[in-house]
Amino acid sequence: MAPSTSPVGFDFGGGATRIYFVAAADGQIHELSYNPSTLWVQSPALTSIGVAAGSRPAGFRYGTAGAARVYFVAPGDGAIHELGFNSASGWAVSAAMTPSVRPGTGPTAFQFGSAGAARVYFVAAADGAIHELGYNPASGWAVSPALTSAVAPGTSPVGFDFGGGAARIYFVAAADDQIHELSYNPSTGWVQSSALTTTGVAAGGTPVAFPYGDGGAVRVYFVAASDDAIHELGFNPATGWGVSGPLTGAVATGTSPIGYPLGYQGVRVYFVGRGDSELHQLAFNSSTGWSQGVAMSTAVATGTSPTGFGFGECNQRIYFVASSDSAIHELSYNGPNQTECLSDLEPAAATAPAGPAPAGTAPVTISPKPRKGHVRVRITMSWTWEGAHTRLRRVAFVRLPRKASIVVSCRGQGCPKRRWSSRPGQSKRLRRALSGRVFRAGDRLLITISVPREISERAQIRIRQGRKPVASLR
Repeated sequence: MAPSTSPVGFDFGGGATRIYFVAAADGQIHELSYNPSTLWVQSPALTSIGVAAGSRPAGFRYGTAGAARVYFVAPGDGAIHELGFNSASGWAVSAAMTPSVRPGTGPTAFQFGSAGAARVYFVAAADGAIHELGYNPASGWAVSPALTSAVAPGTSPVGFDFGGGAARIYFVAAADDQIHELSYNPSTGWVQSSALTTTGVAAGGTPVAFPYGDGGAVRVYFVAASDDAIHELGFNPATGWGVSGPLTGAVATGTSPIGYPLGYQGVRVYFVGRGDSELHQLAFNSSTGWSQGVAMSTAVATGTSPTGFGFGECNQRIYFVASSDSAIHELSYNGPNQTECLSDLEPAAATAPAGPAPAGTAPVTISPKPRKGHVRVRITMSWTWEGAHTRLRRVAFVRLPRKASIVVSCRGQGCPKRRWSSRPGQSKRLRRALSGRVFRAGDRLLITISVPREISERAQIRIRQGRKPVASLR
């Protein structure tokens, strides 16, 4: 690894992972790939124009056909370039796609929706504000004007697809060193919030953020300037924003935490401890609350941060640069059972059998037993899946009472929409709205069928990686 650079990686589906890093020998991006059949393979240099010092690339799996996208800042022009892989054509590096990026910062990037769009956010050198580099299949690439006030020097934005055509970006403002939200909704456009924190953010610290659970909640974790410990900035629709912490001891200077949701209501955050320069885990489970783990690795190289993600259904993968050899090491966890990460206070229920095929087509049927006073509707859903993406081909409600209303909600990073509903006698419109929708591994659908003066039927569908979705009654 090149000095003071950090890797970036993601789950590539089907038991595979992809890690991208800047090699010390040539200053170029290389791929470290894992596939179950070939194990680990390091590629030769994938770029030839270098990567700007102090700039961490961003990347994600693109679509379902084995494509990848990596975005980085080149030193020659200070602009963002795309390193793209398609199975048919291999790797290619684009020309400059943006004006110059502020030195010492990197982009954040993600796939946007399910129609092949992509979004990249960066801090421009000219005005110190966040701009959007957006791709839509119909119109190609476009760079927006400034979307925010000036960003604090040495920090980078983070963001994600919020579902339903919305996006959320979080950044540290130069004016107050506090975290602000830049939110996009199709109905209102872009809106920058006032300061959401009061503790300040440690110099050079970039937060980590992701959607959490059901109903539009968000979690942001950052290193506070007041105590150099990790704090949580949380949003819940019912209560708004709140800050908690400190949740940990001091974090190593110049490093940033990583994190992601795990299971039904769990959270995992990883950081480099200041006292030992080793990785620690900050874990949240709804039944036990927060806990900080002991050191889990050898010493991490100075000034570098890990990358990590949930891997499959219950497992985790963390990648870091060790100070002993400046090479990437893997810290892996394989859950001994599904209960500890998937069922965090989630009621047990009858589960439809699932076949571990990497791609396929199959129906999922939910057929509740007769119970007095309870709604009883047979739900049949036909699915196709490949890798992380699963498409709902059609849905049918058998024996649906004439006065039944239906609500379908979705939680997860791949939800095309958060909520669908139908009033009595309008289920046909709902079925059409759901047909063809694409979801991602980790998404959960909750179907509620209600009839006056009866106990509602509630069913949950869990979207899995390269496998048939699992259905359960709640």
